[in-house]
Amino acid sequence: MKREPTYLESEILYQVLELLYREIDELIHELAPEGWNNSPYHFPFELIEGEREALYKTYDTVACAYERRFGPIMRQYISKSRYEIDYMTRTGSNHNYSAELVYLIEHGVIQLSGSGLFFKPNEATMQYIIDPFDVEEQSYILGMDIDLANTVDPCVLRITAARSDVLLYIDLSAIYARILQAFGALGYDWRYRDVELEDLWVESELIARFSNLKSRHSHDSYLDILSEVLTERQNELPPDEVIGYLSVYEKLPVGYPPTLEDLQRISLGLDGST
Repeated sequence: MKREPTYLESEILYQVLELLYREIDELIHELAPEGWNNSPYHFPFELIEGEREALYKTYDTVACAYERRFGPIMRQYISKSRYEIDYMTRTGSNHNYSAELVYLIEHGVIQLSGSGLFFKPNEATMQYIIDPFDVEEQSYILGMDIDLANTVDPCVLRITAARSDVLLYIDLSAIYARILQAFGALGYDWRYRDVELEDLWVESELIARFSNLKSRHSHDSYLDILSEVLTERQNELPPDEVIGYLSVYEKLPVGYPPTLEDLQRISLGLDGST
């Protein structure tokens, strides 16, 4: 049975976030029993010695390279960049740990949507993705409604690209677990998907279909690459999203580990969640 991904309704997203935000203080203690300030969850928001100066140097280097070739660059390039750098590298959130956790929850919801699909077992035709902008909007609206304005204001926390990237390498499985529990409370399950593998499969199928056209890559070479990536996925540790799911449901989510058969079903638009 075919499933068409669609955006999750804003009202449902609001309810999911509400389940989490109303327990924000309890979640902080649960996730970091030895103190939030001592946990890896706080690290992306800490003042990091030398970071500001390193970022200054990056912009200075670019400005110098431009000026050597084309002459003086507008002063705003340096002044505006330094203002932004100062803002993003100031002393974290001034111990507003709730704001930090809200940031991580928003990040977690977006990551779960990017690495999987939400679905309701009793809705055989629908799977859901989440609009990142809707996450920020519903988070802000909810914060106004439950008196967390200083926590959900998007201006409270803005972090550098390096700090944002480090979130992909910090163990956030416990946060994913709580998010999945909140979705589960509203009757939503989650399945894993690997977009890179899906793209490789589609490319291999296109090449097979139009094999009469000249191409640098044969169908077999794409299948070889696909097989290699599949083997890598099956041999590596599960991603944090899957570990979070496993801790909640004590089983692996649908779609993990990915298989060639599952990719084929997805490409045909068949239901892969039952």
